Amino acid sequence: MVKPHATVFEEQVIAGRDIGYYTGNFIMKGINPPEDDSEMSERGRVVVIFRKSESGIWKLVFDMDNRPPDVQEAA
Repeated sequence: MVKPHATVFEEQVIAGRDIGYYTGNFIMKGINPPEDDSEMSERGRVVVIFRKSESGIWKLVFDMDNRPPDVQEAA
């Protein structure tokens, strides 16, 4: 796939002292390789977990996404 573009729609963000998480929906669109040139579209859900390091920087520790049939494109 070439020229991908992702949009994420926030559902929930929770942050504590040193751990936080984010949930949402995503839509990713793009164009398949030049010999095909067809458009592609993927929709799904995402969960991302961050942990605050000793230096105070938030770092990604877990990222999971899936593509259930109930995720629709936003109007």
